[in-house]
Formats: sequence, C-alpha cells, structure tokens
Amino acid sequence: MSGGIPVATALLLRAATASGEPEYGIASAFPHDVGLSSHPSVIFNEDFEEASLEELHARWEEVQWPESFAFSSDRPDASGGQQSVHATSVAALYRRLLPGYTTVYARYYFKIDPICQQIHHWPWLGGRNPSTSYPFPQAGIQPNGADRFSTGVEPIASEWAWDFYTYWKDQGGSPDNMYWGNTFLRTQGGNGPSPYPVTKGAWTSVELMVRLNEPVSASNGEQAFWVNGEKLAHVGPGFPTLTKVWDKWVPDAAGQPFPGFQWRTVPELLINYFWLEHFVDTDPGCTTWFDDVVLATEYIGPLVTEATPPPTSSGTGGTAAGGNEGSGRSVGSGSSSPDFPGGSGQGGGSSEEEGEGCATSGRPPTTHSIFCALVLAASLLARRLSSRRDRAHVGDRQDPRPDGEVRRRLT
Repeated sequence: MSGGIPVATALLLRAATASGEPEYGIASAFPHDVGLSSHPSVIFNEDFEEASLEELHARWEEVQWPESFAFSSDRPDASGGQQSVHATSVAALYRRLLPGYTTVYARYYFKIDPICQQIHHWPWLGGRNPSTSYPFPQAGIQPNGADRFSTGVEPIASEWAWDFYTYWKDQGGSPDNMYWGNTFLRTQGGNGPSPYPVTKGAWTSVELMVRLNEPVSASNGEQAFWVNGEKLAHVGPGFPTLTKVWDKWVPDAAGQPFPGFQWRTVPELLINYFWLEHFVDTDPGCTTWFDDVVLATEYIGPLVTEATPPPTSSGTGGTAAGGNEGSGRSVGSGSSSPDFPGGSGQGGGSSEEEGEGCATSGRPPTTHSIFCALVLAASLLARRLSSRRDRAHVGDRQDPRPDGEVRRRLT
C-alpha cells in the first residue's frame, strides 16, 4: 500500500492514462492565448477582460448568483490579460454552444483558495434535447439517451482528488436507487479516492474532452481530461479495464474493458452547453479564481509564452451540427445564433490578423513581445466596444421560465 492506494492500482492508472509529460495543442501557436480565438476550431473563449461585470454577464445566457462575482488582478503567469474572475462564494456562468457539436474540448484555468474544505460541483460540458438557455442538471435522475448527458472533472467534494462526474443513459445507480454522477478513477474497490490530487493555492489548467458516439446506435463515445497538459484519464470503447461497483467504475486489471459511451440515441442530442460552475453550497466560504476559458473542437493545451510548431497532439476535430468538421464558428466568430441573439463568443476579442501578427510574425523576440503587447491592447479595446454593442441585443432576450425560478442550482 502507498498512501492508502494499492500500488498495483496506481501503476495501472498511470500506465493506462497519464503520460507524465504535458501535451501542447492549438494554444501552442498563440503565446499568452493572444489571437487564439482566430483559430478555426475555437467555438468560444472568455478571458474575463471586460470593463465591467455587466459586460461579462451579457456574454453568458444565465448568470447564477451574480453578486458572488468580482474581477481580480490575480491571474495565471502566462495569461495575456490583466484580470481574472473571482467566484467569492456559490456562482456560475452558463452558455449554450449552438448549433451543437460531436466533439468538444473545454480548457479553463483556476486557483482554489487554500481555505476551501470541499467543492460540491464544478464546470460541466453537456447536451440537452432540446437545448435550454439555463442549466437543468436533473440530479439523481438517469438520462434516457434522447434527452441529455453531462460530465465534468471535479475535486469530488472533500476528497480533493480529480475524477469524472458523469451522467449518461448507461450509468450505474446507487444503493438508494438514485442515479448520481458516475466516477471512473476511484481506488480500493471504489472506497478510496482517485490517485490524482488537487492542488490548492496555485493556478492550474484543466481540459475536458467529450466525443459523442457515431452512429447513435453505437457505444463508441469517449471522454478524457488533462491537468496542466498531462492526460490523467481517457475512457472509451475497449479501455480501460474497469469493475463496476454501483455508480463507480473502478480501475481493475482483472476487470472488463469499458464498452464505450452511448451518450445519445438520437442525432438531435449534441454537445450544446458549457456550465462554468463553482457550487459550494456546503462550504460557502470557499472561493476560486477562473481565467482563460477556451472551448474548441480540437485539443487546446496549456498557455505558452513562446510560439511552437503546430502540434501533433491527441486532439482531433469535431463536427458542428449542420456545419463542417472543426469549423466551430457558430458561436466563436461573432455570428449570431437564433437562440442566443448577439452572442459574439469572442472572449479574447482577437482578430485573425492579430493571431497572424503574434503567432507567426517571425520578428526578433524583443520586438515581437512589444508588438504583441500593442496588438493585445488594441484587441481588448475593440472587444470592449463590441461587447457593449452585443449587450444591447442580449438584453432583449426574454427568460421563458416562470417568475421566481431563477439563480440557483436546479435539481
């Protein structure tokens, strides 16, 4: 035994999933993420550089507990911005990703306050059919394959160990006949935590990938996650070997190959929302900073300070509904969705010319850095002006829910 985790299990997990080295993706061509939004696979990005919280809120369809958000000068070292957003208690931002996608990668940076005792839930990717402009997780209820699915990478309450928390049609139930999110990395027959500890008090990146099953009759869907660019888990058709213990899928060399995910049984169900959630109802004094959120149809990877050659990472493009593979522009390039009027989707506000100037200019390092700083300043000003314009449209959207059903985590 090592720290309560069987050595054989820890070695199995490491061999099956973690590479030990960071993988770099499309962000590696865009130092500090400047210009990353111009990449054709980017669906949406948010760098929290808005001039006001009202401008930030206008870019998301549902803002839950808005009084808990504040801007902060604390940010990742390699970030291209000047501020992050601080969730000072329970808080969440929700936005649809329309028209929907078959593969999505979601990368975000965070820093958890060391005083935190537990986190109930964290950011999720998911799909609902039909899509909703507000989050509706239906906790404890098993999806039917045509209505919804969701998954996230979570610290798992007070365990402070990374694991999936996943709802889909074939998930396991609990002894109380409820269907809670399933985990995939627990140890000790399901009684011990994942072997991947969460670090508090330091800026860290998490990236989650979901790939839907195609055709819808198949069980060939996947999910994976990376922490600081290191892949810690990947679950798909035929891998890894697991033993199912109620709602826990436990890594086990003597278990059975995982059959893969049948996330959906109808083609209309797609990955169509991202929920940046800091749900700490059981520890309301727990605060977290978030920054540099990017959603794309290819692997994104960590922030970099110098451009590198285009990656040959494990990321592959996804398909937008009604679009081309890897296009990802229905939300990401200033186009308006009929379901989300005026949604520019450009958190970084960077144009294609900006990306070319900073990522591929070929200038000497010193001149290049000055050039990028000037381009970034100009792009931030342009985005703020665009955000004000977008807000005038988004403010006209009507909330279809009954009065009083508002900013809380719906169950």
